[in-house]
Amino acid sequence: MQGTEFGLWTSLTVFFTDKNMKNDYSSTTNSFLGKTKIFSHEYLRSCLFLMGSDAQKHTFTKKLYLKLSNSSQLLEDLLDYHGAKNNSDWYFYRELTAAVRHLSKACYPLKHITNRLHIMIFLVRGNLLMLEMLPSVF
Repeated sequence: MQGTEFGLWTSLTVFFTDKNMKNDYSSTTNSFLGKTKIFSHEYLRSCLFLMGSDAQKHTFTKKLYLKLSNSSQLLEDLLDYHGAKNNSDWYFYRELTAAVRHLSKACYPLKHITNRLHIMIFLVRGNLLMLEMLPSVF
């Protein structure tokens, strides 16, 4: 991300994961902002984890993609229900959430395939060897 987007992302992350809140949502649970803070917590924790990591191979796991997908789905549903798609103040945050959801949904099966690719290659090579060893019947 560049300049203003990164600054906005960091500001949103700090705002929604404020350590001083200590999960005391009792006074804000009825407001849209309070609900957004609750639904954004797990989503932004995952995003902070990605921003703070060194992007090693072991960082991007199926569990992470699943967590991002589920938490962003819940957040996007909340934002859509409250009309964030038509609100200029919340539109960008809603679009970021939707983008993360779509990317994580696409990455999950790809990660599954890459985790098992060596097995698939081994099985294909094994089957080809077996076919070569069979006597020619036809």
